[in-house]
Amino acid sequence: MIPGQVEVNYSVQSNLSAGAIIAIVLASLVAYLWISICLFKIAKKMGVEPAWLAFVPIGNLWVMCKCGGYGGGWFLLMMVPCANIFFLVIVWMKIARFLGKKDDVLYGILMIVPIANYIIPGILAFGETGPVQQQMPPYQQPPAAGQQPPYQPPPVTPQAPPQAPPPAGPQGPPPS
Repeated sequence: MIPGQVEVNYSVQSNLSAGAIIAIVLASLVAYLWISICLFKIAKKMGVEPAWLAFVPIGNLWVMCKCGGYGGGWFLLMMVPCANIFFLVIVWMKIARFLGKKDDVLYGILMIVPIANYIIPGILAFGETGPVQQQMPPYQQPPAAGQQPPYQPPPVTPQAPPQAPPPAGPQGPPPS
């Protein structure tokens, strides 16, 4: 050892790093399981099948979109970085609305707030909810009693092309 040089014990530092990594991995697993259980319970409440996809990475996005009343297009939009935050808020707003929550906008926006994004799914999954509403978009829902159905354009029927007038006969007096 060179005079004036300090000896560093790296074994203590590596043990702390390993412990921190293990703690982070365990916390991440617990958080993932909590969100998966909540999403599974919400899917069961809403009758979305297969609800078990809530435990599968990426499959849980499909279940989330189905619970919000959206299809495969929204599932693909949830895969777009940065834009998925916007679509996540909208999907959770719809889930809260379908579960009878009046503050559906607040529930959706709180899903982007740290810590709250673990509380909101628990409230929706295990808390008191109103009657589960239809998941059909408004244009597909049957009209309520006393309301007119939404405008439906009349069906288009193909028409035959106009026919040419018959050829004109010779000009002048008719032959006798």
